[in-house]
Amino acid sequence: MRLFRVFFFVSSVKAWSYGWPEEWGSKWLPTGSQTVIGSSDSCKTSHLTAFEMSKSKDPIFFSTGGLDNFISPKMRPLNGTAGEQWEFDGVSDDAKLAFVFGFYRDPNYAILGSGNLRVSVEMAWPNGSRFAQVDYPTDNIIEECDWGTRGIWRSNDFNYTFEITADMKRARVGMHTPQVTGIVSMTSTSQPRYPDGRTYPSENSTSEALPYFHFVEPIPVARAHVDMTILGEKFAWDGLGGMERLWGAFSWFTCLQGMNVIRILAGPYSLSMLSFTSNIKKGREYPSIALFDNGEPVFSSQNTEESDVNDYFSFTKTYDGKVTGTLRDKVTGYELELVSPGRQLHWTFLIDHANLAFEYILGRGTGGSGFSAWVNGGRMGREQFKGIALTEALTFPKKSPLFRPQYSED
Repeated sequence: MRLFRVFFFVSSVKAWSYGWPEEWGSKWLPTGSQTVIGSSDSCKTSHLTAFEMSKSKDPIFFSTGGLDNFISPKMRPLNGTAGEQWEFDGVSDDAKLAFVFGFYRDPNYAILGSGNLRVSVEMAWPNGSRFAQVDYPTDNIIEECDWGTRGIWRSNDFNYTFEITADMKRARVGMHTPQVTGIVSMTSTSQPRYPDGRTYPSENSTSEALPYFHFVEPIPVARAHVDMTILGEKFAWDGLGGMERLWGAFSWFTCLQGMNVIRILAGPYSLSMLSFTSNIKKGREYPSIALFDNGEPVFSSQNTEESDVNDYFSFTKTYDGKVTGTLRDKVTGYELELVSPGRQLHWTFLIDHANLAFEYILGRGTGGSGFSAWVNGGRMGREQFKGIALTEALTFPKKSPLFRPQYSED
């Protein structure tokens, strides 16, 4: 549901300093027009055109976690209700600039006549200005190889590509369109995880975070390097990054009443939290959090009930800060508490919004607001660290003129 904007390739972009699979090479092609390079023996390729959809009533493949590749398509073929998203975001080290963008295979906007493929990106500047762009590709190719997975969304006028290594430690995203060129690279400071907090691979873990809605995080938190040009203006910085995969058997409007997202990078700590409010289970909360210390998992939980035995956490919205959005929810930050009674460990993180990164309006004061933010926290009784964060608060309207519920228990 997020609205995003776009980055482009430039021929002068430098190669990354870390090793990259030799099959992909260290640099993008000058035009940004990356191509499929694997053979049928070494790679699996999924190709989808804009209006391609299964007309059969037979069941489709629908991933539910386990050992399935986090990056590969989660449904084959696409049907009339199920959709999926590859989402990337980031915040600069000064907490003033941000990007968020998504790659979609999603039929739920086909009613607009644009097909089932979409790429959207949004970027924010310190002065409060934002740039947004949505493109509708004619076709999409996802190539899964031994060394990593590449996704291409393209038409005659633009090209968007991401590449993620097989170990999910590194990612790079590039775009080449008439308005934006550039590249984003990420190096993970965390480990790929399921909603239950276990790290990949975990044969017995599920990706279902709440009824009919799934997520996994290939890169919960990363260091990001941004090098782009937008309408002739340079947009370059280092900071926090991350990537998540979201997919559902039905539309977001059907599955969700709301969502809160937090991504933190502070000192040795990397933290990711997603909490969903179910529409099918009418207001039931489904939270998930993971904390990493120097890249190693130290805490994870789906429990928000206080306990003397079991690990638990809490997140509380705050409203006494200076930066908020235009929607009904005037949240200005968050407070996080992570408690492990058995290990006698307790972490706290205080988040204060610094800039509005993106916002989409769904009517009657509902929608989603995303923020770049400052964070201060760490383990109680130990050194506290200042850092940066990205947050999102989403509320869906109870009714929509565009979307109808796709699920009924009758």
